[in-house]
Amino acid sequence: MTEMAETSRNRDSRSRRTGVVVEVRSGRPSPIALAAAIRLARGLEAEMRSHFLEDQELISLASLPCAREVSFSGRRTGAVSLERLRRELALASASVEREIARLARLASIPFQFGILREERWQAIESACRSGDVLVFAEPMTGEDAERAAACVLAHDSGGVLGCVCIGPQARREQGPVLVVLDAVATADRLIERASLVARAAGGGVTLAVAAETAEERRAIAEAARAALAGKVSGTVEVASVDASRGTAGPVLDLARRASAGLVVVAVGGRLGAHGTELRPLLAALDCPLFLVS
Repeated sequence: MTEMAETSRNRDSRSRRTGVVVEVRSGRPSPIALAAAIRLARGLEAEMRSHFLEDQELISLASLPCAREVSFSGRRTGAVSLERLRRELALASASVEREIARLARLASIPFQFGILREERWQAIESACRSGDVLVFAEPMTGEDAERAAACVLAHDSGGVLGCVCIGPQARREQGPVLVVLDAVATADRLIERASLVARAAGGGVTLAVAAETAEERRAIAEAARAALAGKVSGTVEVASVDASRGTAGPVLDLARRASAGLVVVAVGGRLGAHGTELRPLLAALDCPLFLVS
Protein backbone atom coordinates (compact mmCIF):
# COMPACT_ATOMS: atom_id res chain seq x y z
CA MET A 1 0.00 0.00 0.00
CA THR A 2 1.16 3.49 -0.77
CA GLU A 3 1.38 5.95 2.08
CA MET A 4 1.75 9.53 0.95
CA ALA A 5 2.49 12.48 3.18
CA GLU A 6 1.60 15.48 1.05
CA THR A 7 2.30 19.17 1.42
CA SER A 8 0.35 21.19 -1.14
CA ARG A 9 1.77 24.43 -2.45
CA ASN A 10 -1.33 25.32 -4.40
CA ARG A 11 -4.35 23.13 -3.78
CA ASP A 12 -6.48 24.98 -6.31
CA SER A 13 -4.21 23.69 -9.07
CA ARG A 14 -5.25 20.06 -8.55
CA SER A 15 -7.89 20.34 -11.24
CA ARG A 16 -5.14 20.50 -13.85
CA ARG A 17 -4.72 17.15 -15.56
CA THR A 18 -1.14 17.38 -16.70
CA GLY A 19 1.63 17.66 -14.18
CA VAL A 20 5.37 17.24 -14.08
CA VAL A 21 6.27 14.54 -11.56
CA VAL A 22 9.84 14.53 -10.27
CA GLU A 23 11.05 11.21 -8.90
CA VAL A 24 13.73 11.73 -6.24
CA ARG A 25 15.57 8.86 -4.58
CA SER A 26 18.32 10.64 -2.64
CA GLY A 27 19.12 13.91 -0.90
CA ARG A 28 21.20 15.06 -3.87
CA PRO A 29 19.03 15.31 -6.99
CA SER A 30 20.74 16.52 -10.14
CA PRO A 31 20.44 20.31 -10.67
CA ILE A 32 20.28 19.57 -14.41
CA ALA A 33 17.28 17.28 -13.99
CA LEU A 34 15.50 19.77 -11.70
CA ALA A 35 16.09 22.62 -14.15
CA ALA A 36 14.64 20.46 -16.94
CA ALA A 37 11.57 19.75 -14.80
CA ILE A 38 11.06 23.47 -14.19
CA ARG A 39 11.44 24.18 -17.91
CA LEU A 40 8.85 21.56 -18.83
CA ALA A 41 6.38 22.62 -16.15
CA ARG A 42 6.59 26.20 -17.35
CA GLY A 43 6.20 25.20 -21.00
CA LEU A 44 3.23 22.93 -20.31
CA GLU A 45 1.69 25.42 -17.85
CA ALA A 46 1.54 22.53 -15.41
CA GLU A 47 2.00 22.04 -11.71
CA MET A 48 5.07 20.24 -10.45
CA ARG A 49 4.87 17.37 -7.97
CA SER A 50 7.95 15.93 -6.34
CA HIS A 51 7.83 12.41 -4.97
CA PHE A 52 10.61 11.37 -2.63
CA LEU A 53 10.74 7.60 -2.92
CA GLU A 54 11.42 5.59 0.21
CA ASP A 55 12.10 2.31 -1.55
CA GLN A 56 10.43 -0.39 0.51
CA GLU A 57 12.64 -3.06 -1.04
CA LEU A 58 15.70 -1.29 0.38
CA ILE A 59 14.11 -0.98 3.81
CA SER A 60 13.10 -4.65 3.76
CA LEU A 61 16.66 -5.67 2.92
CA ALA A 62 18.01 -3.43 5.70
CA SER A 63 15.70 -5.20 8.14
CA LEU A 64 17.26 -8.62 7.53
CA PRO A 65 19.46 -9.93 10.37
CA CYS A 66 22.27 -10.64 7.92
CA ALA A 67 22.29 -7.07 6.48
CA ARG A 68 25.62 -5.31 6.95
CA GLU A 69 26.68 -1.71 6.44
CA VAL A 70 30.03 -1.20 4.66
CA SER A 71 31.90 2.13 4.52
CA PHE A 72 32.93 3.58 1.14
CA SER A 73 36.56 2.67 1.92
CA GLY A 74 35.55 -0.89 2.74
CA ARG A 75 37.47 -0.75 6.00
CA ARG A 76 34.51 -0.61 8.36
CA THR A 77 31.46 -2.82 8.55
CA GLY A 78 28.63 -3.13 11.03
CA ALA A 79 25.00 -3.98 11.54
CA VAL A 80 22.51 -1.82 9.69
CA SER A 81 20.52 0.51 11.92
CA LEU A 82 16.99 0.68 10.50
CA GLU A 83 16.22 3.62 12.78
CA ARG A 84 19.20 5.57 11.47
CA LEU A 85 18.28 4.70 7.87
CA ARG A 86 14.78 6.08 8.36
CA ARG A 87 16.17 9.19 10.03
CA GLU A 88 18.57 9.81 7.14
CA LEU A 89 15.77 9.36 4.63
CA ALA A 90 13.63 11.89 6.52
CA LEU A 91 16.45 14.44 6.56
CA ALA A 92 17.09 13.88 2.85
CA SER A 93 13.42 14.31 1.91
CA ALA A 94 13.17 17.55 3.92
CA SER A 95 16.25 18.93 2.17
CA VAL A 96 14.87 17.99 -1.25
CA GLU A 97 11.49 19.56 -0.48
CA ARG A 98 13.09 22.89 0.48
CA GLU A 99 15.24 23.03 -2.64
CA ILE A 100 12.53 22.12 -5.16
CA ALA A 101 10.03 24.43 -3.44
CA ARG A 102 12.56 27.25 -3.81
CA LEU A 103 13.02 26.57 -7.54
CA ALA A 104 9.26 26.30 -8.13
CA ARG A 105 8.64 29.54 -6.26
CA LEU A 106 11.23 31.40 -8.37
CA ALA A 107 9.54 30.09 -11.54
CA SER A 108 5.99 30.79 -10.21
CA ILE A 109 5.02 27.14 -10.68
CA PRO A 110 2.46 25.40 -8.42
CA PHE A 111 4.23 22.78 -6.36
CA GLN A 112 3.35 19.74 -4.26
CA PHE A 113 5.65 17.45 -2.34
CA GLY A 114 5.01 13.90 -1.22
CA ILE A 115 6.76 10.87 0.23
CA LEU A 116 6.03 7.58 -1.49
CA ARG A 117 6.58 4.34 0.37
CA GLU A 118 6.45 1.64 -2.25
CA GLU A 119 8.56 -0.27 -4.74
CA ARG A 120 10.17 2.05 -7.29
CA TRP A 121 8.67 0.65 -10.51
CA GLN A 122 5.21 0.49 -9.02
CA ALA A 123 5.51 4.23 -8.38
CA ILE A 124 6.67 4.80 -11.96
CA GLU A 125 3.72 2.78 -13.29
CA SER A 126 1.37 4.99 -11.25
CA ALA A 127 2.92 8.17 -12.66
CA CYS A 128 2.62 6.84 -16.22
CA ARG A 129 -1.07 6.06 -15.70
CA SER A 130 -1.77 9.61 -14.53
CA GLY A 131 -1.06 11.37 -17.83
CA ASP A 132 1.96 13.26 -16.54
CA VAL A 133 5.52 13.94 -17.55
CA LEU A 134 7.89 11.98 -15.34
CA VAL A 135 11.34 13.43 -14.60
CA PHE A 136 14.00 11.23 -13.03
CA ALA A 137 16.09 13.41 -10.74
CA GLU A 138 19.20 11.21 -10.65
CA PRO A 139 21.32 9.87 -13.52
CA MET A 140 19.91 6.67 -14.99
CA THR A 141 21.51 3.59 -16.44
CA GLY A 142 20.63 2.65 -19.99
CA GLU A 143 18.81 -0.42 -18.73
CA ASP A 144 16.57 1.67 -16.45
CA ALA A 145 15.93 4.18 -19.24
CA GLU A 146 14.81 1.37 -21.53
CA ARG A 147 12.48 0.09 -18.82
CA ALA A 148 11.07 3.59 -18.29
CA ALA A 149 10.53 3.98 -22.05
CA ALA A 150 8.70 0.65 -22.16
CA CYS A 151 6.49 1.81 -19.29
CA VAL A 152 5.67 5.05 -21.14
CA LEU A 153 4.85 3.10 -24.30
CA ALA A 154 2.61 0.67 -22.40
CA HIS A 155 0.55 3.56 -20.98
CA ASP A 156 0.42 5.68 -24.13
CA SER A 157 -3.36 5.29 -24.40
CA GLY A 158 -3.69 6.64 -20.85
CA GLY A 159 -2.31 10.00 -21.89
CA VAL A 160 1.22 9.87 -20.48
CA LEU A 161 3.34 12.49 -22.24
CA GLY A 162 6.74 10.95 -21.66
CA CYS A 163 9.71 10.89 -19.32
CA VAL A 164 12.92 12.85 -18.93
CA CYS A 165 16.18 11.06 -18.16
CA ILE A 166 19.74 12.21 -17.67
CA GLY A 167 22.92 10.20 -18.06
CA PRO A 168 26.24 10.45 -16.24
CA GLN A 169 27.58 13.10 -18.65
CA ALA A 170 24.67 15.57 -18.31
CA ARG A 171 26.12 19.05 -17.81
CA ARG A 172 23.75 21.47 -19.57
CA GLU A 173 20.02 22.24 -19.67
CA GLN A 174 20.05 25.66 -21.36
CA GLY A 175 20.01 25.85 -25.12
CA PRO A 176 17.86 24.97 -28.11
CA VAL A 177 15.61 21.94 -28.17
CA LEU A 178 16.89 19.21 -30.50
CA VAL A 179 14.05 17.09 -31.88
CA VAL A 180 15.00 13.80 -33.50
CA LEU A 181 12.47 13.00 -36.22
CA ASP A 182 12.70 9.52 -37.68
CA ALA A 183 9.16 8.97 -39.01
CA VAL A 184 6.44 11.09 -40.60
CA ALA A 185 3.85 9.58 -38.26
CA THR A 186 5.52 10.89 -35.10
CA ALA A 187 6.49 14.36 -36.38
CA ASP A 188 3.36 16.20 -35.19
CA ARG A 189 3.46 14.82 -31.67
CA LEU A 190 7.17 15.36 -31.15
CA ILE A 191 7.04 18.93 -32.43
CA GLU A 192 4.01 19.72 -30.26
CA ARG A 193 5.93 18.70 -27.13
CA ALA A 194 9.16 20.39 -28.15
CA SER A 195 7.51 23.66 -29.22
CA LEU A 196 5.90 24.07 -25.78
CA VAL A 197 9.28 23.84 -24.11
CA ALA A 198 11.03 26.03 -26.66
CA ARG A 199 8.35 28.72 -26.37
CA ALA A 200 8.64 28.84 -22.60
CA ALA A 201 12.41 29.03 -22.66
CA GLY A 202 12.52 31.54 -25.50
CA GLY A 203 14.93 29.33 -27.39
CA GLY A 204 15.02 27.82 -30.83
CA VAL A 205 14.42 24.35 -32.19
CA THR A 206 16.78 22.19 -34.21
CA LEU A 207 15.18 19.35 -36.14
CA ALA A 208 17.39 16.32 -36.71
CA VAL A 209 15.73 14.48 -39.59
CA ALA A 210 17.02 10.91 -39.30
CA ALA A 211 16.37 8.28 -41.95
CA GLU A 212 18.32 5.89 -44.14
CA THR A 213 17.43 7.42 -47.52
CA ALA A 214 17.30 10.98 -48.83
CA GLU A 215 13.68 10.46 -49.92
CA GLU A 216 12.63 9.48 -46.39
CA ARG A 217 14.46 12.47 -44.91
CA ARG A 218 12.79 14.83 -47.37
CA ALA A 219 9.29 13.51 -46.52
CA ILE A 220 9.91 13.81 -42.77
CA ALA A 221 11.32 17.34 -43.14
CA GLU A 222 8.25 18.49 -45.10
CA ALA A 223 5.90 17.08 -42.44
CA ALA A 224 7.96 18.73 -39.72
CA ARG A 225 7.90 22.18 -41.31
CA ALA A 226 4.12 21.97 -41.68
CA ALA A 227 3.72 20.89 -38.05
CA LEU A 228 5.98 23.70 -36.82
CA ALA A 229 4.19 26.53 -38.63
CA GLY A 230 3.45 29.32 -36.13
CA LYS A 231 4.38 27.25 -33.07
CA VAL A 232 7.89 28.50 -32.32
CA SER A 233 8.95 32.13 -32.02
CA GLY A 234 12.69 31.38 -31.99
CA THR A 235 14.90 30.10 -34.76
CA VAL A 236 14.24 26.76 -36.45
CA GLU A 237 17.06 24.83 -38.02
CA VAL A 238 16.84 21.57 -39.92
CA ALA A 239 19.71 19.10 -40.02
CA SER A 240 19.81 15.92 -42.05
CA VAL A 241 21.07 12.76 -40.30
CA ASP A 242 22.02 9.74 -42.40
CA ALA A 243 20.86 6.86 -40.21
CA SER A 244 22.08 4.08 -42.46
CA ARG A 245 25.04 3.46 -40.12
CA GLY A 246 23.35 4.27 -36.84
CA THR A 247 21.64 7.29 -35.32
CA ALA A 248 23.12 7.81 -31.84
CA GLY A 249 26.55 8.99 -32.98
CA PRO A 250 25.35 11.67 -35.44
CA VAL A 251 22.71 12.89 -32.97
CA LEU A 252 25.32 13.21 -30.21
CA ASP A 253 27.58 15.23 -32.52
CA LEU A 254 24.67 17.46 -33.51
CA ALA A 255 23.61 18.01 -29.87
CA ARG A 256 27.13 19.11 -28.98
CA ARG A 257 27.47 21.44 -31.96
CA ALA A 258 24.07 23.01 -31.27
CA SER A 259 24.73 23.19 -27.48
CA ALA A 260 21.29 21.63 -27.06
CA GLY A 261 19.52 21.99 -23.73
CA LEU A 262 17.11 19.11 -24.35
CA VAL A 263 16.98 16.25 -26.85
CA VAL A 264 13.51 14.93 -27.71
CA VAL A 265 13.05 11.45 -29.19
CA ALA A 266 10.02 9.24 -29.78
CA VAL A 267 9.55 6.18 -27.59
CA GLY A 268 9.55 3.27 -30.00
CA GLY A 269 11.60 5.14 -32.60
CA ARG A 270 15.18 4.52 -33.65
CA LEU A 271 16.59 5.92 -30.40
CA GLY A 272 13.78 5.40 -27.91
CA ALA A 273 13.01 1.70 -28.11
CA HIS A 274 14.31 -1.32 -26.25
CA GLY A 275 17.35 -2.90 -27.86
CA THR A 276 18.17 0.07 -30.10
CA GLU A 277 20.61 2.93 -29.51
CA LEU A 278 19.08 4.41 -26.38
CA ARG A 279 21.80 3.13 -24.05
CA PRO A 280 24.83 4.64 -25.88
CA LEU A 281 22.90 7.85 -26.48
CA LEU A 282 22.05 8.37 -22.80
CA ALA A 283 25.53 7.35 -21.64
CA ALA A 284 27.23 10.09 -23.68
CA LEU A 285 24.57 12.82 -23.89
CA ASP A 286 25.48 16.04 -22.05
CA CYS A 287 21.90 17.35 -21.68
CA PRO A 288 18.56 15.82 -20.61
CA LEU A 289 16.74 13.34 -22.87
CA PHE A 290 12.95 13.61 -23.25
CA LEU A 291 11.35 10.31 -24.30
CA VAL A 292 7.97 11.23 -25.78
CA SER A 293 5.08 8.79 -26.13
